[in-house]
Amino acid sequence: MASFNRYAEASGVDLTHVEVDVGIFESYTLLLAALGALEFGFTYTTIFVQILIAVGFAELVKLQRQKDKEEKIVVKSKILEWYFFFCFQFLFVPNYWLTPALLRSSGIAPEVGSLISLVFFEYHTLVVFSLFMFGMIMFVISLQEGFYSYQFKMLGWTLLSAMLIGTGSTGLLLSLWRCRMWFFYAIVCITVHNAFDFIMCRYFPIKTHMLMLKPEATLEGFAAGVVGCFIFFTIVSVTFSPR
Repeated sequence: MASFNRYAEASGVDLTHVEVDVGIFESYTLLLAALGALEFGFTYTTIFVQILIAVGFAELVKLQRQKDKEEKIVVKSKILEWYFFFCFQFLFVPNYWLTPALLRSSGIAPEVGSLISLVFFEYHTLVVFSLFMFGMIMFVISLQEGFYSYQFKMLGWTLLSAMLIGTGSTGLLLSLWRCRMWFFYAIVCITVHNAFDFIMCRYFPIKTHMLMLKPEATLEGFAAGVVGCFIFFTIVSVTFSPR
Protein backbone atom coordinates (compact mmCIF):
# COMPACT_ATOMS: atom_id res chain seq x y z
CA MET A 1 0.00 0.00 0.00
CA ALA A 2 2.84 2.39 0.86
CA SER A 3 4.58 1.70 -2.47
CA PHE A 4 1.29 2.25 -4.28
CA ASN A 5 0.88 5.61 -2.52
CA ARG A 6 4.41 6.67 -3.52
CA TYR A 7 3.76 5.64 -7.12
CA ALA A 8 0.49 7.58 -7.15
CA GLU A 9 2.14 10.68 -5.71
CA ALA A 10 4.93 10.49 -8.31
CA SER A 11 2.30 10.14 -11.04
CA GLY A 12 0.33 13.10 -9.75
CA VAL A 13 -2.74 11.02 -8.86
CA ASP A 14 -5.00 12.40 -6.12
CA LEU A 15 -5.75 9.65 -3.60
CA THR A 16 -7.86 11.77 -1.28
CA HIS A 17 -11.20 10.41 -2.48
CA VAL A 18 -9.87 6.86 -2.51
CA GLU A 19 -8.66 7.13 1.11
CA VAL A 20 -11.93 8.70 2.21
CA ASP A 21 -13.89 5.92 0.47
CA VAL A 22 -11.77 3.32 2.26
CA GLY A 23 -12.40 5.08 5.58
CA ILE A 24 -16.17 5.09 5.12
CA PHE A 25 -16.06 1.42 4.05
CA GLU A 26 -14.14 0.54 7.22
CA SER A 27 -16.68 2.45 9.32
CA TYR A 28 -19.63 0.52 7.93
CA THR A 29 -17.71 -2.75 8.28
CA LEU A 30 -17.24 -1.87 11.94
CA LEU A 31 -20.95 -1.10 12.23
CA LEU A 32 -21.89 -4.48 10.74
CA ALA A 33 -19.52 -6.19 13.17
CA ALA A 34 -21.21 -4.35 16.05
CA LEU A 35 -24.61 -5.52 14.83
CA GLY A 36 -23.22 -9.04 14.74
CA ALA A 37 -22.04 -8.59 18.33
CA LEU A 38 -25.56 -7.70 19.39
CA GLU A 39 -26.96 -10.70 17.54
CA PHE A 40 -24.51 -13.39 18.65
CA GLY A 41 -24.24 -12.50 22.33
CA PHE A 42 -21.68 -11.65 24.98
CA THR A 43 -19.00 -14.17 24.00
CA TYR A 44 -18.74 -12.89 20.43
CA THR A 45 -18.91 -9.31 21.67
CA THR A 46 -16.08 -9.81 24.15
CA ILE A 47 -13.86 -11.50 21.56
CA PHE A 48 -14.64 -8.70 19.09
CA VAL A 49 -13.70 -6.01 21.61
CA GLN A 50 -10.48 -7.80 22.53
CA ILE A 51 -9.52 -7.84 18.85
CA LEU A 52 -10.28 -4.11 18.63
CA ILE A 53 -8.12 -3.49 21.71
CA ALA A 54 -5.17 -5.33 20.18
CA VAL A 55 -5.55 -3.57 16.82
CA GLY A 56 -5.88 -0.16 18.48
CA PHE A 57 -2.76 -0.74 20.58
CA ALA A 58 -0.77 -1.94 17.56
CA GLU A 59 -1.72 1.16 15.56
CA LEU A 60 -0.97 3.49 18.46
CA VAL A 61 2.55 2.21 19.19
CA LYS A 62 3.33 2.13 15.48
CA LEU A 63 3.15 5.94 15.41
CA GLN A 64 6.41 6.35 17.33
CA ARG A 65 8.34 3.36 15.96
CA GLN A 66 11.29 4.25 13.72
CA LYS A 67 12.27 1.54 11.28
CA ASP A 68 15.88 2.65 10.79
CA LYS A 69 16.57 2.49 14.53
CA GLU A 70 14.66 -0.74 15.05
CA GLU A 71 16.91 -2.48 12.52
CA LYS A 72 19.99 -1.64 14.61
CA ILE A 73 18.54 -2.64 18.00
CA VAL A 74 19.14 -6.22 19.13
CA VAL A 75 15.99 -6.54 21.28
CA LYS A 76 13.19 -5.06 19.18
CA SER A 77 10.73 -2.63 20.76
CA LYS A 78 7.84 -4.72 19.45
CA ILE A 79 8.70 -7.56 21.87
CA LEU A 80 8.47 -5.32 24.94
CA GLU A 81 5.40 -3.52 23.57
CA TRP A 82 3.34 -6.68 23.35
CA TYR A 83 4.72 -7.99 26.65
CA PHE A 84 3.54 -4.90 28.54
CA PHE A 85 0.23 -4.99 26.66
CA PHE A 86 -0.27 -8.54 27.93
CA CYS A 87 0.62 -7.40 31.47
CA PHE A 88 -2.00 -4.65 31.41
CA GLN A 89 -4.62 -7.02 30.02
CA PHE A 90 -3.71 -9.56 32.68
CA LEU A 91 -4.18 -6.82 35.28
CA PHE A 92 -7.55 -5.55 34.05
CA VAL A 93 -9.41 -8.66 32.92
CA PRO A 94 -9.61 -10.70 36.17
CA ASN A 95 -10.12 -7.58 38.29
CA TYR A 96 -12.93 -5.86 36.47
CA TRP A 97 -14.98 -8.01 34.16
CA LEU A 98 -13.99 -11.68 34.42
CA THR A 99 -14.46 -11.60 38.19
CA PRO A 100 -14.92 -14.55 40.59
CA ALA A 101 -18.52 -13.49 41.21
CA LEU A 102 -19.30 -13.59 37.50
CA LEU A 103 -17.60 -16.96 37.09
CA ARG A 104 -19.50 -18.40 40.06
CA SER A 105 -22.82 -17.19 38.68
CA SER A 106 -21.89 -18.78 35.34
CA GLY A 107 -20.94 -22.06 36.99
CA ILE A 108 -17.36 -22.06 35.67
CA ALA A 109 -15.48 -20.65 38.67
CA PRO A 110 -12.16 -22.43 39.41
CA GLU A 111 -11.80 -24.24 42.69
CA VAL A 112 -10.22 -22.30 45.54
CA GLY A 113 -6.58 -23.27 45.86
CA SER A 114 -6.24 -24.47 42.28
CA LEU A 115 -3.47 -23.10 40.07
CA ILE A 116 -5.90 -20.95 38.04
CA SER A 117 -7.45 -19.51 41.19
CA LEU A 118 -4.04 -18.80 42.73
CA VAL A 119 -2.65 -17.06 39.64
CA PHE A 120 -5.73 -15.16 38.50
CA PHE A 121 -7.40 -14.27 41.79
CA GLU A 122 -5.78 -15.13 45.13
CA TYR A 123 -2.24 -13.95 44.31
CA HIS A 124 -3.12 -11.94 41.23
CA THR A 125 -1.59 -8.66 42.44
CA LEU A 126 1.71 -10.35 43.28
CA VAL A 127 1.80 -12.10 39.90
CA VAL A 128 1.09 -8.84 38.04
CA PHE A 129 3.79 -7.02 40.01
CA SER A 130 6.28 -9.79 39.21
CA LEU A 131 5.40 -9.64 35.51
CA PHE A 132 5.89 -5.87 35.38
CA MET A 133 9.20 -6.09 37.24
CA PHE A 134 10.39 -8.79 34.88
CA GLY A 135 9.44 -6.54 31.96
CA MET A 136 11.42 -3.65 33.42
CA ILE A 137 14.44 -5.92 33.90
CA MET A 138 14.11 -7.02 30.27
CA PHE A 139 14.01 -3.37 29.23
CA VAL A 140 17.15 -2.48 31.20
CA ILE A 141 19.00 -5.47 29.73
CA SER A 142 17.87 -4.48 26.23
CA LEU A 143 19.28 -0.92 26.49
CA GLN A 144 21.81 -0.35 23.74
CA GLU A 145 24.40 2.41 23.57
CA GLY A 146 23.45 5.15 21.15
CA PHE A 147 19.74 4.38 21.36
CA TYR A 148 18.94 5.22 25.00
CA SER A 149 16.73 8.20 24.15
CA TYR A 150 14.74 6.27 21.55
CA GLN A 151 14.31 3.20 23.77
CA PHE A 152 13.12 5.23 26.79
CA LYS A 153 10.73 7.16 24.56
CA MET A 154 9.29 3.91 23.21
CA LEU A 155 8.95 2.52 26.74
CA GLY A 156 7.01 5.58 27.91
CA TRP A 157 4.84 5.57 24.79
CA THR A 158 4.17 1.84 25.17
CA LEU A 159 3.14 2.08 28.84
CA LEU A 160 0.95 5.12 28.18
CA SER A 161 -0.70 3.48 25.15
CA ALA A 162 -1.32 0.19 26.97
CA MET A 163 -2.77 2.02 29.98
CA LEU A 164 -5.07 4.26 27.92
CA ILE A 165 -6.24 1.45 25.66
CA GLY A 166 -6.65 -0.91 28.61
CA THR A 167 -8.59 1.43 30.89
CA GLY A 168 -10.86 2.74 28.15
CA SER A 169 -11.56 -0.70 26.75
CA THR A 170 -12.17 -2.15 30.22
CA GLY A 171 -14.88 0.45 30.75
CA LEU A 172 -16.34 -0.53 27.39
CA LEU A 173 -16.32 -4.20 28.38
CA LEU A 174 -18.02 -3.41 31.67
CA SER A 175 -20.75 -1.55 29.82
CA LEU A 176 -21.08 -4.50 27.44
CA TRP A 177 -21.74 -6.93 30.25
CA ARG A 178 -24.33 -4.59 31.76
CA CYS A 179 -25.96 -2.99 28.73
CA ARG A 180 -24.71 -3.59 25.19
CA MET A 181 -26.59 -0.51 24.04
CA TRP A 182 -23.57 1.63 24.99
CA PHE A 183 -21.26 -0.44 22.81
CA PHE A 184 -23.64 -0.14 19.88
CA TYR A 185 -24.02 3.60 20.51
CA ALA A 186 -20.25 4.16 20.45
CA ILE A 187 -19.83 2.26 17.16
CA VAL A 188 -22.76 4.02 15.51
CA CYS A 189 -21.45 7.37 16.73
CA ILE A 190 -18.11 6.68 15.03
CA THR A 191 -19.94 5.70 11.85
CA VAL A 192 -22.02 8.89 11.93
CA HIS A 193 -18.89 10.99 12.40
CA ASN A 194 -17.14 9.31 9.47
CA ALA A 195 -20.23 9.63 7.28
CA PHE A 196 -20.46 13.39 7.87
CA ASP A 197 -16.70 13.67 7.40
CA PHE A 198 -16.97 11.76 4.11
CA ILE A 199 -19.75 13.99 2.78
CA MET A 200 -17.89 17.17 3.75
CA CYS A 201 -14.56 16.00 2.28
CA ARG A 202 -16.19 14.90 -0.94
CA TYR A 203 -18.56 17.79 -1.69
CA PHE A 204 -17.50 20.85 0.36
CA PRO A 205 -15.35 23.18 -1.81
CA ILE A 206 -13.14 24.46 1.03
CA LYS A 207 -10.64 21.91 2.40
CA THR A 208 -8.34 22.85 5.29
CA HIS A 209 -6.01 19.91 5.94
CA MET A 210 -5.33 19.42 9.63
CA LEU A 211 -3.22 16.27 10.18
CA MET A 212 -0.03 14.96 8.61
CA LEU A 213 -0.93 11.54 10.01
CA LYS A 214 -4.15 11.49 8.01
CA PRO A 215 -3.68 13.69 4.92
CA GLU A 216 -7.28 13.32 3.73
CA ALA A 217 -8.68 14.69 7.03
CA THR A 218 -9.98 18.26 6.88
CA LEU A 219 -11.00 20.72 9.55
CA GLU A 220 -14.40 21.13 7.90
CA GLY A 221 -14.98 17.37 7.87
CA PHE A 222 -14.01 17.08 11.51
CA ALA A 223 -16.39 19.90 12.50
CA ALA A 224 -19.21 18.33 10.48
CA GLY A 225 -18.54 14.98 12.16
CA VAL A 226 -18.73 16.55 15.62
CA VAL A 227 -22.02 18.25 14.75
CA GLY A 228 -23.38 14.97 13.37
CA CYS A 229 -22.41 13.15 16.58
CA PHE A 230 -24.24 15.73 18.70
CA ILE A 231 -27.32 15.43 16.50
CA PHE A 232 -27.20 11.64 16.81
CA PHE A 233 -26.74 11.91 20.59
CA THR A 234 -29.77 14.20 20.83
CA ILE A 235 -31.92 11.82 18.78
CA VAL A 236 -30.87 8.80 20.87
CA SER A 237 -31.42 10.65 24.15
CA VAL A 238 -34.90 11.84 23.18
CA THR A 239 -35.86 8.42 21.80
CA PHE A 240 -34.71 6.30 24.75
CA SER A 241 -35.25 8.66 27.67
CA PRO A 242 -38.18 7.77 29.97
CA ARG A 243 -41.30 9.80 29.37
